[in-house]
Amino acid sequence: MTKEIYSELNEAQKIIYTPSMISRAFPDFVHGQISNIYRVGENCVVKRIDGTEQRYEAEKVKVAYLKFIQRDVPYFSYLGPSYRGPIPWGYKRNTYILFKGWNYAYQGSNKTPEAKLQQLWINSFNNLKNIEALKAVLENANDDDPDDTVLPDTKESLGHVITPYGYCSCQAFQKQVKNLDEFKEEFYDEYQPSCKHLHWYDNFKLFQRKRNEVTEDLAGRTPMKTVLWFYIPPAKQYQKGTFKLWWTTKGMYSDISNWKQITSLSQWDVWNYFDRMLEKGFVPYEGSTVPKLKSMLCEKY
Repeated sequence: MTKEIYSELNEAQKIIYTPSMISRAFPDFVHGQISNIYRVGENCVVKRIDGTEQRYEAEKVKVAYLKFIQRDVPYFSYLGPSYRGPIPWGYKRNTYILFKGWNYAYQGSNKTPEAKLQQLWINSFNNLKNIEALKAVLENANDDDPDDTVLPDTKESLGHVITPYGYCSCQAFQKQVKNLDEFKEEFYDEYQPSCKHLHWYDNFKLFQRKRNEVTEDLAGRTPMKTVLWFYIPPAKQYQKGTFKLWWTTKGMYSDISNWKQITSLSQWDVWNYFDRMLEKGFVPYEGSTVPKLKSMLCEKY
């Protein structure tokens, strides 16, 4: 009988075969009392402090990892102040500044230091001509002293630098780059790093493209099929906010009686409803576009 080899995890495997990732693949996984995790043949083996061990199919954990790093996150997760989308950085082709959605994280989060700095810097990031300086400010990371932040009185990043389909300055992406050979060995030769930020960007650009197609089909005519949307952040971070949708087939400036509401929506419904409305030929607008309707359709905003 061949003796099994309990292989210590390499750096890529340490990122993939974590307790949280194993639990995503196997919901009955029990956290805690873990002494070590190994790769043994086709399995991921979890050894407990009491000497017992459990085996989990490694392939399923890898699938869970890929789904996790490319997961959908809400529309508001990476919008800047005033619902600003990614900003092109003028000193490198196809490079963008992607904001973290501090202004929409929870009610009052627009007053946090991170949100205020975004508001202050929103039109000034292109004054930073060196990409390392840009990344240092956005990531709020100090290479000289990792315990110190670049921005005073802040703790979190303001956003990330991305190149669609190819690069993100976030730690998750950079860890894959640093250990790319090991990731390729664990997955497949063509494996390329990815992250939720690049996936969000893909969704955002797809939404913009579909919206442009609907407006272009109007050939300059005023859209009659119109949607106004409003968003109220949650009371506490990570809870569900309130996403309000009002629609009409009579045009944006029609009487209030012509508008109908879709209720019980949160930030997790935004991508789906934008897609559904665009497929039906409706053009979505942020609610403050029409201040008079905003005050009548969404009092708390």
